Amino acid sequence: MRTLRLRRLAIVFLVVIAVLIARLFQLQILEHDLWTETARNNRTGKYSIPFQRGRILDRNGVILAVDR
Repeated sequence: MRTLRLRRLAIVFLVVIAVLIARLFQLQILEHDLWTETARNNRTGKYSIPFQRGRILDRNGVILAVDR
């Protein structure tokens, strides 16, 4: 009984490892060009993020600084 349970656990473990290896193969080998281009665009892309300023309050809610 114990060896059957251990064998099932080993099979589940091997299936999980096989799925992870297949996914790594897909990402590293099959989709290499896609992810290389995405990384290149992230590194060289310029994005303007609008800033938001607001009031600075103390712990009692008293205004310490206001944006002009």
